[in-house]
Amino acid sequence: MVIAFYIYMAMKEPVDKHEPDPKFLADAKASVSQPTGEAPTSSESIKKRE
Repeated sequence: MVIAFYIYMAMKEPVDKHEPDPKFLADAKASVSQPTGEAPTSSESIKKRE
């Protein structure tokens, strides 16, 4: 019953109410555009875990 209430309240929220912070968007775009040479590839990280 509680889950149904939360779903109902989420459906009632206005969509235009949530606007992301412009500084956060700029930081996110900058971090995505950075090269990721430091991070190991997924196959390397899987081998290290074994």
